[in-house]
Amino acid sequence: MDNREKEILEQLNDKIDDVKIPESLKPENIETQLSRHSGPKKSRRIYYALSAAAAACLLIIAGVTVFNRTANDNKSAVGQTGQLAVADSYDQIYEYLEELDQTSFWDGWLGRSSVDKAETSAAEESSESDTGADYSDTNVREEGVGESDYVKTDGAYIYAGSADMSRVEIVDTTGENMKKVGTIKLDGGLVLAEFYIQDEKLVVLCHASVNADTADDSSASFYDEYDSMAYYSAGNTKVLIYDISDPAKPKQIGEVNQSGRYHSSRVVGDYIYVFSRFYANSHSAKSDLSYYVPYVDGTAVEESKILLPTGDCGREYIVLTSIDLNDPTGTVDRKAVFSGAGEYYVSSDNIYIYEPEWQESSAAGNSTSRTTIRKIGYADGVFTAKAQNTIYGYLEDSFSIDEYEGYLRTVVTVDTSRGTSNAVYIMDKELKVVGKIEGLAEDERIYSARFMGDVGYFVTFRETDPLFSVDLSDPENPKIIGKLKIPGFSEYLHVYEEDLLLGIGQEVDEKTGVSQGVKLSMFDISDPSDVKEVDKYVIKGAYYADAFYDYKAVLIDADKDIIGFSVYHDNEMYYIFGYDEEEGFTCKMEKEVNGNTYGVLRSLYIEEKLYVVKGNIIEAYRISDFKKVDDIIF
Repeated sequence: MDNREKEILEQLNDKIDDVKIPESLKPENIETQLSRHSGPKKSRRIYYALSAAAAACLLIIAGVTVFNRTANDNKSAVGQTGQLAVADSYDQIYEYLEELDQTSFWDGWLGRSSVDKAETSAAEESSESDTGADYSDTNVREEGVGESDYVKTDGAYIYAGSADMSRVEIVDTTGENMKKVGTIKLDGGLVLAEFYIQDEKLVVLCHASVNADTADDSSASFYDEYDSMAYYSAGNTKVLIYDISDPAKPKQIGEVNQSGRYHSSRVVGDYIYVFSRFYANSHSAKSDLSYYVPYVDGTAVEESKILLPTGDCGREYIVLTSIDLNDPTGTVDRKAVFSGAGEYYVSSDNIYIYEPEWQESSAAGNSTSRTTIRKIGYADGVFTAKAQNTIYGYLEDSFSIDEYEGYLRTVVTVDTSRGTSNAVYIMDKELKVVGKIEGLAEDERIYSARFMGDVGYFVTFRETDPLFSVDLSDPENPKIIGKLKIPGFSEYLHVYEEDLLLGIGQEVDEKTGVSQGVKLSMFDISDPSDVKEVDKYVIKGAYYADAFYDYKAVLIDADKDIIGFSVYHDNEMYYIFGYDEEEGFTCKMEKEVNGNTYGVLRSLYIEEKLYVVKGNIIEAYRISDFKKVDDIIF
């Protein structure tokens, strides 16, 4: 560490000594938050270095099936396809919650019956935008569907959330040295979650702390009773919209409030779609709607816009709102989905909410995992309930589900008391299963997936196993077409170029199963029936990378020959790699990260400079040689 870096750390320590770290960001609470935010596997990822790592197999999906089933064979589709159930009245919701209270909490996750009333509407198309400017944006799940983050740029200014999540700092990068020009400070108990930059507007998404005096706070008493469960939904979500045509003088032009704690959001065209999570509480008077019905801008969500649970399996709402950024003074539409801790995948036309649960088998007395998928269309800010179905197994994350040419493809791990296996399910527009492969890679689990057109890829692990190829070009006839054995496994898959797939994961010793470090793999996928690992690079001694669970932590640009992410040795290190067909992987930059424990690391480029942001520090490097040229503490 050079003298300038020591000076930075000293200045930073002086600045943060008096900063009150939010309770949610204290170390003892981080694991709890990660486990609540994530799916079945995420909570164990931080501890990979403490257990023997396994080897992997990559399954490539591209169309035809060895284990083919007809569309009429519905053994896998354990729920009935059909329309989504809509609430008749608030009384119906209250009575459902009272009935749920009569069972044990865990019984509420086993799912039994459903309500039949349905809402129908036609699908519409959404728009996409592309600036084409020479600066990077957040790595996203779906092309054309923008996502929020802690750090953004418009090509001239960097907008960065402070380490304590109390403000957004605005830094001018156009001069010889970076200069802070503006600050948006969050008051009144607000905690920054994420934000967007769109058409000279800054959209700030915040958690609002619990306040019994606010009309739409509905979780205070329930939070007291179910503290460990309801934390994520306590309080409200506040969306603040600013005009940043003059970045030095941001001006607030809109505000929206909704029940529940902020969870996620998307931007498509001129509309932002915001998702929050709100736990319902029936331990109050039926007349007090605010305890068991979500509110948006002080008004209860209408019964006709509340989708009921698929069974007795949920006490949580996912609250969806849409805002027109050309008129951000209120919402365009709202919907509340009563669920059991659902997650989302958002395509360019539809929102898929997938809810994992466990079902007791009446025949054999064995339990099995299953997932209910609900499809909600969106276009120009308007939500449309469409269809639902239930399949065996659980999705690893949103990369395990993908919409393509009207079909929904999923890859799942099926967990039962007898062991695990994996499956591929293909569904039509009504979510009816039309093709499937079951019984894949028994006693293994899916670790990562990536679909691209008629081809998809997924990785399972145990010790050393095949890398499978599966053709999905005919949705009714998926088929395994090849396999390859490799050690290690990829936690994150990224389409690097047309015929190259990048994997970031772990290398393991084939004999002992012990992790050897974080591994980069490059796969040649030009022939899906003969996939090859053409190169790999192992960062020895590294036991973890944020890329394993957070795809926004990765900066990848093949044109600029940049693969950037941080890993953990004894300290956090930031790496830039390049890749060449002849040279393979080359390490271009290896730098100990400045900043503090509570900051989220992000990196971006603007023209020929790379910026690494962590805590309250931004460091600038020349891309030509990755020499440091500037830094700023804010």
